[in-house]
Amino acid sequence: MTFALAFIYIFTKGSVAGIEVDSARGGTDGSALFTLTFVSFLSAVISWIVDIVACRELQALPFGLPYPQLHAFGWHGGTTLGLLQLFGLMLLHQHCVRDGHEATVAYAGAGLIPTVVPTGEKAS
Repeated sequence: MTFALAFIYIFTKGSVAGIEVDSARGGTDGSALFTLTFVSFLSAVISWIVDIVACRELQALPFGLPYPQLHAFGWHGGTTLGLLQLFGLMLLHQHCVRDGHEATVAYAGAGLIPTVVPTGEKAS
């Protein structure tokens, strides 16, 4: 139950931060970062659940296919990516909403890894 409540808290605060960033900047970078974060975490949770529920079937894949390690790659990879995106959103929120500065967001790694670059200028 604590686990689920923590995710609800994270997603609620992330959504609010995304909306505040979009309002402060007049763009959609905040909501885009929140959407990436949400999808990454959701994919991680689904991977973990599938790994638990279908463990026996995944260990007996046809044609000698190896066990896909959904817990290792899906859960750990997805949550790591989600946290990186969430930290990017929090950094963008800090620069644009709290401090009133301009910042740009660039993406690497197939558009999944955000980089927040403060411009040093005050927002008008």
